[in-house]
Amino acid sequence: MEDVKRILVVSRSTKNCRKAVHYGVSLAKKYGAELYIVHVIHDPFSLEGWNLPIPSLHEEYEKLKLGAKEELDRIISR
Repeated sequence: MEDVKRILVVSRSTKNCRKAVHYGVSLAKKYGAELYIVHVIHDPFSLEGWNLPIPSLHEEYEKLKLGAKEELDRIISR
């Protein structure tokens, strides 16, 4: 496995995904590989999503993205 150059981890806000991110970070450090994380954010604004009066869908979506990034940053820094 010395030829590992890139590692891809798919993440969501679940306990198992947090473990996967930790493993990805560990493997990337061990092999000196680049770590790519695809973090999936639930889109509550789709037809099946929330049915609440929201002043700005764009602002709410940006808040969701920011929260997901902050959570992912915390997971990685641990």
